[in-house]
Amino acid sequence: MVLRRLMGGLRDAGFVVSEKGHGGGWALSCALDRITLGDVYQALGAPRLVSLGFREDNPSCLVALAVNQALADAMQGGRGVAAQAIWCGHAGGAFG
Repeated sequence: MVLRRLMGGLRDAGFVVSEKGHGGGWALSCALDRITLGDVYQALGAPRLVSLGFREDNPSCLVALAVNQALADAMQGGRGVAAQAIWCGHAGGAFG
């Protein structure tokens, strides 16, 4: 079900087509050089780029507080790097 939903987003964006029945499946419907990582990200619904859960949002332990803050800072930096990598080639894609 999850894969079908993801592929549906790519189909709705015009990147793939599907064929039902015996011998069916998914195929690209446009040239690969037309699709950027940013286009795929948008077609998949712009999911979170970095996800890491904390066991406690407001721990009373000072060490846990420090670890949570360090992880939050690292995740924010990771999101920025990932977003920059995704969008660096965006202008030439289907959404540009």
